[in-house]
Amino acid sequence: MARQSSLEMRRRQVCGVTGFHTRGWWSDRARVARDAAWIPATLGLPTRTNLRPLKLVINAMQVVLSFVLAAGAVAQQWQWQQLPATVHPPASGRVAMAYDPIRDRTVCVADEIVTATPWFTDRRETTWEWDGTRWLARTDVTTPESGSRRTALAFDANRRGVVASTGAGEAWLFDGRDWVQLPLGGGGSSLTFDTARGVLVSLYQFTLYEEQNGQWVPRASLQPFVWDDAELAFDPVSGTVIVFGGWNGTADNATTLRWNGTTLAPVPTTTTTPGRSEHLLAFDPTAGRLLLVGGSTYFTPVGVGDLVHAWTGSDWVVQPSLPVARKRTAGAPHGAVLQLFGGDISAGTAGVTYSPELLQRTPGSAWSTLPLLSAGAFAAHDVARARTVSVDGTRTLEFDGYVWSDTGIPFAGGTAAALAWHSASSRIVAFTTAGGTWSFDGSAWTQAQPPASPPARVGPGLAEDLARGVVVLVGGVGRSDVWEWNGATWSTAPVAPFSGACVMAWDGQRLVTVTPTGGTGPVLTHAYDGALWTPLAPAPQPTVNHRLAGHPTLGVVLVSANYPIYSSGDGAAHLVGGTWQALGVLDAIAGWGPLVFDTNLGALVAHDMALDRDYVLTTAPATAARYGAPCGSPTNVPRLIAPVLPQVGAVARLDVIRAIGNSAAFMFVDAAAASVPLGGGCTLLVANPLLLAGAPTNAGGFASFVVAVPGATALLGVNLSAQALTLDPAGPFFGFGSLTNGVQLQLGH
Repeated sequence: MARQSSLEMRRRQVCGVTGFHTRGWWSDRARVARDAAWIPATLGLPTRTNLRPLKLVINAMQVVLSFVLAAGAVAQQWQWQQLPATVHPPASGRVAMAYDPIRDRTVCVADEIVTATPWFTDRRETTWEWDGTRWLARTDVTTPESGSRRTALAFDANRRGVVASTGAGEAWLFDGRDWVQLPLGGGGSSLTFDTARGVLVSLYQFTLYEEQNGQWVPRASLQPFVWDDAELAFDPVSGTVIVFGGWNGTADNATTLRWNGTTLAPVPTTTTTPGRSEHLLAFDPTAGRLLLVGGSTYFTPVGVGDLVHAWTGSDWVVQPSLPVARKRTAGAPHGAVLQLFGGDISAGTAGVTYSPELLQRTPGSAWSTLPLLSAGAFAAHDVARARTVSVDGTRTLEFDGYVWSDTGIPFAGGTAAALAWHSASSRIVAFTTAGGTWSFDGSAWTQAQPPASPPARVGPGLAEDLARGVVVLVGGVGRSDVWEWNGATWSTAPVAPFSGACVMAWDGQRLVTVTPTGGTGPVLTHAYDGALWTPLAPAPQPTVNHRLAGHPTLGVVLVSANYPIYSSGDGAAHLVGGTWQALGVLDAIAGWGPLVFDTNLGALVAHDMALDRDYVLTTAPATAARYGAPCGSPTNVPRLIAPVLPQVGAVARLDVIRAIGNSAAFMFVDAAAASVPLGGGCTLLVANPLLLAGAPTNAGGFASFVVAVPGATALLGVNLSAQALTLDPAGPFFGFGSLTNGVQLQLGH
């Protein structure tokens, strides 16, 4: 990308809307989302046209806010919604990726365990997009099921979208809007698009297929070289398809095969490349070579590889190895780099360990990891600085309500057992499993040296008693003692009427503890006012991995997980008049990690450390729904989608797809939807259309509108309806354009 002028850089900093999607806009997303006024601007239009859209947008927002205030608050039920802070595909060994050059997005399909018992596992397929900076969770699409084998993906230039071949024997097309089943059928375990000949090529077991007239036609057999589990990929350098790996029943295949559209023949190579399965073949745009990455061997020697080789067109050349050996990973080129996601990195040890981080090969052939930041096991909210602080090993992480960041401040206390905020000293207090006491002021951790300290323990409850200004430590595995911290010293307090690990939180008047007794026994609940312990109704069960936090409206909220982990019944309850009432279900989380009331969001946030996710408890969820029908020319019918939910304090997107290429799109919004026939099959879907922004469409007919939504609670529940006009001389809209469908947005958490 060409270097931007200082004026352009400044404009990007203060504007909430950009036009045609380019990578790099997200680099300052957190600050823009929090601090910038919602003043959209246009990209790619003449400068003299920019002022009118800006004025219209300001007027539009005034109308919208007036409408919302007049309408009043609408009572809604409490529910949990995932925050975008750590959104990423589930770490999986059944994951596939393909790059969509039209929309400059990498499409990823991964499966996720949603229910697990010792006897049964249930999975669901999910669709994601990587825009060059962050993952977009495409919750607005229905992902095809993979069946017994993982899904294979490839971008089909003929269909202008990503094609999926599933293990269920089906073929699907994803054009950016949704998955549509193709009559082609499927079942191939490896898929590529031969750009030299303009044809899809697939492998299923030991047969190579090509698409001809909408049908898969067998073209060549991999026998006697390979029986199963080979991988294929198109090599742009030689203009042919390369096949490598797999096994033949007695050995791992190390023969390289070349398919030129007529014959499938082995290629003599000088370099000895170990045969393998569960590997990756993908093009590296930096090196300009096809890469053979990782994999595993079924026969001697058995193991998982970190080896990387580049294909010169006639031989394999050894490249820098992966940082960690992996198999069953997915990869695709994005821009100038090759990126890998998922896969098993357990290196043949007991069990599997799937990677949730994105690995990329940078210029110079080095591998680098884009670190995934999320909460550690414990966290506490620093009210003075409006930051949630968490300790993950030796790292000190902070969450500002929108994103996690690594402070770079080391925690030298060892293993944290619990964290709590202490208002009187304006510090986070950490108690370690070794019995150490540490405090954090936002700049450094300081170890306290009190004359007396609680003994070492695991699993204590730690929370502040706001009425008395002390942090209270209760119990732990095998313990029932109680200690109180005043910022300088520890003192003992009345012993708890229970023994064991517990969680504790302030309910506005007193401290509340929840303690499981183990097995099928009750989950005990007690209240503590500094002098007396009062038993309350047992908490809901059967549950494990309890988390507890105070909420200014709901009182004490309990989040817990059904056994075993990864179940879809993880739920929440709150204490009302001494009894517990259900408060909604957290779907498919592992059920451990901190639960914190976040003052930036004004809401309760559950940080799931196992799957690196963050959930907010809200009555104003962000929603996006398509409505109405588009109208267009015979070859281009534009559609409007919202690939991410419009969450307050984050970034909202509206994408136009399937428009005429190298033209322009204009976005219109209003507080109310409509359905007014305009003739020519076109319908006005926005009641009082106000111009939001304009943007050019690229050669593939794609444009993206990016809106930074401020972190203002006044925007929660605001409704917007949007529709786009695309310029098209063959369009039915008064002979110069086409209209998309509508999208209804609700700004929320």
